[in-house]
Amino acid sequence: MVLIMGSVRKRGTARLTLVIAAVAATLPTTPGSAQTTRRGGSPANLPRPGFEPIVHHVGPAEMLISVDGSAIYDTNVYATSRNGQDDGIFVLRPSVEMTLQDAGLSAHGVAYAEARQHISVTREDAFLFGLMLDGAARFSAQHGLDAAFKFDRAVQPRSDPEARAPTTVPPRKINTVSAELGYTARAGDVSFRLSPGADRIDFLDPAERDRDLRVYRGTVRATWQPAAPVAFFLQGFVTRRDADLRRDFGGVDRDVTTYGALLGASREVNARIRGSMGVGVFRSEPDDPLLKPYTGFALDGQVTWTPRARTQITFAAFRGDVATVRVGASGRTDTRLSASIEQEARHNLLLSGEVGWRRSVFRGAGDKQDIVQGRVGVEYLATRRFSLFADATLSDRAATIPLDEFSRGLVQVGIRARL
Repeated sequence: MVLIMGSVRKRGTARLTLVIAAVAATLPTTPGSAQTTRRGGSPANLPRPGFEPIVHHVGPAEMLISVDGSAIYDTNVYATSRNGQDDGIFVLRPSVEMTLQDAGLSAHGVAYAEARQHISVTREDAFLFGLMLDGAARFSAQHGLDAAFKFDRAVQPRSDPEARAPTTVPPRKINTVSAELGYTARAGDVSFRLSPGADRIDFLDPAERDRDLRVYRGTVRATWQPAAPVAFFLQGFVTRRDADLRRDFGGVDRDVTTYGALLGASREVNARIRGSMGVGVFRSEPDDPLLKPYTGFALDGQVTWTPRARTQITFAAFRGDVATVRVGASGRTDTRLSASIEQEARHNLLLSGEVGWRRSVFRGAGDKQDIVQGRVGVEYLATRRFSLFADATLSDRAATIPLDEFSRGLVQVGIRARL
């Protein structure tokens, strides 16, 4: 779960896109622990006569350019358990998005930059940027190939369960590179999908070098669809985390292999309900002989319900193994549940809301954290080129260690320009 500082919604073609485009204005999540999902059918993408996106044509591609400027009031910048430091923050987020569609080939991606300027606590100032690209090629009705690449320069949120930087120094900068390849084959009512991938997580501060690691991962999914639109799947997965250092600063070898399987159902070809949910088991086996292997319940999926064209409700759930370097912990298990809603109140007025819960259990250390968060947001489209937006977020974390607890509120107002 992240503390949401804003929202960016795409208004363009509904087809797949080559993108050099914008990311959501959120505080970054813990590297290696987040699930990335693209949602379709959002009320924000409905046709709006008089408010059509400003599209620029570059050869066969379509390009969208936008700039967000906002002001944020943060009640607890350092996410501390007592005597929270409040501050005002100015944020500027330019982005460029391009779309390319060809017969049998489609691609899209995202490029963005974000500058944060604090009024009082200037050591928290940050400059973020990133690029996301993905595309798909269909060779026939039975065979398809897709690929994705992502680079992010982020900073570690003060609310991160793994954050250990003192408040007297700036937040840690992180470079994250991810790549994934997918191949899908279909034969009748059965399909198979193979998805290998890799991640590189690099903390730029030497004080965090025991968190630098390489991640190698892969999934194999077999799907059976006896009758549209419901299908059933069995998915196997494996993840290998290799830390740069042989041992972390606590003297522990953090290299670990996690594998498991999910059994579930999906509903992809339906205008009202789509998505998938799987349950199963995972096994975490550390290389360090002093750390105990762990077998646990696995859960992963997201389901979107569109009761009407102007309303979208999304449920998401996850439980699995997450990287940790906490002293005394043999591993970490995260459980995340969330529900969000998007609503078109009027043709030029968009509402949104979200509630979520995350539990982080540090196995072997006896520590756990529970964070509950709620957010509401609104966007008013004044013209094709300008809109006003505002949102408010409340978060509260309870923990077995009192110093890990905090309450935090953020309020943001801003303007979005489409150039």
